[in-house]
Amino acid sequence: MYSSSFRLTNRDIDLAFEADRLFLVCQPKLCLATGGTLGAEAYIRWNHPDYGLLPPGLFLSFIERRERSGELTRFVARAAAETLVRWRGAGLDWPLSINLGAPDLADMGLPGALDGICPLSTSDASDDPPCVALVVPPGLHTTTSPPHA
Repeated sequence: MYSSSFRLTNRDIDLAFEADRLFLVCQPKLCLATGGTLGAEAYIRWNHPDYGLLPPGLFLSFIERRERSGELTRFVARAAAETLVRWRGAGLDWPLSINLGAPDLADMGLPGALDGICPLSTSDASDDPPCVALVVPPGLHTTTSPPHA
């Protein structure tokens, strides 16, 4: 599928953003007891013009090395927020989670950017839950003390 000549460039990243080649796929989270949908987790994919559909394992480290993780995370958050708007318009009130990477945890501008993408509601929180849940993969975040009960 991918030959040893598989190479991405900075221009590839630029074109991926400019030409809408990046998109989300959503994996449902199901309740085993009821079979009902509890929400979903969003995953990024790249439809590359030369290499076809790329899973994140083939491009995330490249984007991180080019210090463009923040740009990608903001794109994913915007796309997730747009997905939630479509879902809510269809009567689906599921939470949607996105994954953060190590560079995101050090990005001091990310909280403000997310506030702009997913503004807090002025209505009752139970009527309008947060638009996107953030997932920090195991091992990226450690605590120095146990959580309080």
